[in-house]
Amino acid sequence: MNTDHSYAVNLFVQLASIEPGPCVMTGIDPKGLDLRAGGQVGRLTFDNPIYDADSAHLMLAKRAEQAREKSV
Repeated sequence: MNTDHSYAVNLFVQLASIEPGPCVMTGIDPKGLDLRAGGQVGRLTFDNPIYDADSAHLMLAKRAEQAREKSV
């Protein structure tokens, strides 16, 4: 995810309310994902729990779209 979708991961920083900058996703579970940007860590929660790769993909795409809309 960090390599293939680095643009989306960096968008998540906006939704996680941490300082903008190069970001990496450090973990994911059914309720959200953990991010690190610089010296800060943050958590991006999901609207609904994820249970498999398909639901994770859909939720990450949804949250990336929300971040894009917020940045405009």
